[in-house]
Amino acid sequence: MSVLVAEPNPDLRADIVSILHEAGHKVVAEVSSGSELIREAVKRDLDILVLNVKLPGQNGFAAIKQINEQRPVPHVIVTQSDFLGASLGENVSSWLAHPVKPFELISAICVAYTHFKEVQELKKQNEDLRRNLAERKVIEQAKGVLMRREKMGESQAYRHLQKRSMDLRMRMAAFAKRVIDGVDV
Repeated sequence: MSVLVAEPNPDLRADIVSILHEAGHKVVAEVSSGSELIREAVKRDLDILVLNVKLPGQNGFAAIKQINEQRPVPHVIVTQSDFLGASLGENVSSWLAHPVKPFELISAICVAYTHFKEVQELKKQNEDLRRNLAERKVIEQAKGVLMRREKMGESQAYRHLQKRSMDLRMRMAAFAKRVIDGVDV
């Protein structure tokens, strides 16, 4: 996986980078501030972020929020145990307390990445369902228009929409919209 590491402490950052390299991950950037994190994260194709939320300039929570608005990416927060409570209520994929053990970091990365992919797939399915429902509503409206205006039965109106949209090589919902707008019959 391609990883960006954001940790203000150079020794802790070196430990994290070493763990990631030993596990076969590619560290594509190392940064020490919130502004660097944002700049590097939005310009790179990353699989995951590993960061401390106590970053100079802009804290990690604010940086994650800003990054996710432009390009969502999973992340693992590595910070002092006294700061972990602050992650409650934030959109945190996974977190660990310093000092980081290799197995824990690699496990947290796998869990965060897998969970992120699952959530992204659910969001896509949700969008598809919403689009399909909206298209279905337009088709139902157009059937009603044809039934009133052309005195067709429901199944006849549906077949008409289906056939005309295929003849015109249009999505059925797009043709149905034209019927509703009175552009086509």
